[in-house]
Amino acid sequence: MERVGIYSTTSDYPSLEFTQPDCRDGFACLATLTENGEEYSVSLDMVDPYASDLLGFFEELSVEADGWDGEKRWVSESNEMGIVATNHREGIASFEVVMRSVDQEERRRLVLRVPADQLPQTAEQMRSLMRRSHGQRFRPQVAES
Repeated sequence: MERVGIYSTTSDYPSLEFTQPDCRDGFACLATLTENGEEYSVSLDMVDPYASDLLGFFEELSVEADGWDGEKRWVSESNEMGIVATNHREGIASFEVVMRSVDQEERRRLVLRVPADQLPQTAEQMRSLMRRSHGQRFRPQVAES
């Protein structure tokens, strides 16, 4: 698998795609938002804990495809991309995706609405793209005072 696409069901069909995977040292790929024929891409390059967190994020959404309370969040290692997911048990998961340029000056935001029953398939496709059997959510350690 060399491409994972998350395609919105709204009338303008916006999408998020992960392509060009490189799994040699951690995980790197190209993430692309498409809306109304315009594309905006960022290169993601993550060490293992952050790569595992990305996959863990999609696995967590998959396990809770029937819905959850509040928001589930993922942010890339260098903060060039973030996703906030919600699923209010109505059969639709929403993804608010924000991408930022390296210098943080340019920013794109897009909301995708996806049938929640597609979340398990998306997690499986991400496992294949990332060449990992499973992920794990990353919990930063807080220094004790």
